[in-house]
Amino acid sequence: MATKKELSEGAQKALGFIKEGCETAAEIKSKGFQVYPAHLNVLVTREYVTSRDVRLVCPTCGCKRKVKAYTITKKGIEFEG
Repeated sequence: MATKKELSEGAQKALGFIKEGCETAAEIKSKGFQVYPAHLNVLVTREYVTSRDVRLVCPTCGCKRKVKAYTITKKGIEFEG
């Protein structure tokens, strides 16, 4: 049976930004951290966060796009890396 490894440094930083209130990868990137999908996927897989699809509208051109928004779970709040 495979054992789970510790969270990578990138995943721990992404979790920290989500704890601070960032919901999307774009919000995390705007804070100066280059987040990768793998960082967020491992957090969802291990149930530190949940994800949901949201539609955003561009304020300039009105273009709609679908992105993932992340919400911290109780397990994520209690995590201390």
